[in-house]
Amino acid sequence: MARAKKASPRGSSELEVEPKDQEEAAASGPCGFRSVRGHDLVIAQLQRSISQDRVPHAYLFSGPDGVGKAFAAAALAQALNCEREPGAGCGICPACDRLRREVHPDLIRVVSDGKSIKIEQVRSLEDRLAQGPHEGRALVVLFDEAERLTTAAANAMLKSLEEPRPRVHFVLVTAAPSRLPITVRSRCHHLRFGPLPEPVLAALLVEELGEDPPRAEAVARLAEGSAARARMLLGSPELPLWQTWCDRLIRLGEDRRPDVPLLVQSLLQEVDEPETVLRLLLPRLRDHVLLASGLDEGGTRLTQLDAESPEAARARRMSPLLARRRLAAIEEALRDLEMYVNKNLALERMVAQLRP
Repeated sequence: MARAKKASPRGSSELEVEPKDQEEAAASGPCGFRSVRGHDLVIAQLQRSISQDRVPHAYLFSGPDGVGKAFAAAALAQALNCEREPGAGCGICPACDRLRREVHPDLIRVVSDGKSIKIEQVRSLEDRLAQGPHEGRALVVLFDEAERLTTAAANAMLKSLEEPRPRVHFVLVTAAPSRLPITVRSRCHHLRFGPLPEPVLAALLVEELGEDPPRAEAVARLAEGSAARARMLLGSPELPLWQTWCDRLIRLGEDRRPDVPLLVQSLLQEVDEPETVLRLLLPRLRDHVLLASGLDEGGTRLTQLDAESPEAARARRMSPLLARRRLAAIEEALRDLEMYVNKNLALERMVAQLRP
């Protein structure tokens, strides 16, 4: 975090920042648009809107979990309020530093209260929105996991979205835009964030966490473009166990028909969150579908498997129908678990579909 020095004899209150402070700032939060990795097209659109003074009053940032949507929203707040590099954000001036630490009055982050963002939270913003920005050029209201807005809360937002106040900007961040009412979505400028490219994610893991490049590259493949997921995988001692269960489920039925209830019981006893195993399994089964259908183009479209590996060879011998059925079984099980369907029942149904 940047440190304030004594004021100069002229009484300047500007925060002076040493090179070491710049490094600390970059490691702990957004330093303007330049610190947002892997989303060049989105950032170019944001910069163009700012340069033309045509920033929409409401954005919808959608994309997979953990790819940097909220990070980009905070960088937008810096770009709009930066004292040194307006339109880009330097990350180290007093305004950017306070925005990075989320102690600036012109950045409001709204998060769920329990499992949802409630109508009371939205209504409590009214007085603050009417005041506009206090110190900077723009007030940014960031709704994190905006899909958690209750119907009543979303409806309460409509007036603010329909009658935008000057210099007030909403950013709704979500991995599930379809869960937001169409009345809200239609009043936002929608920007889509894709998964981080593997080389970008691997480089982040090397720079931020000091991982050795081979391990960073391997985890980047497993994380499917999500920095948050990559950090979780690197920090978990259970990663080898999860991968063992992935292998076990993929080989299901090759030797003999398994005892389904016993297998599910073992999985639940050994793994606290079976959803993690299923999410790791999904990209491998997508590769199976490509291989079974002959669509892998010599391995160039595969994301997880080596085209010359034994697993790839087995997948090529699989019927496309079976490969698609196995992939659908994992997707259905993840949906069931997300909806709090009985875990045993959901997993037993999945295992039955995974068998040849």
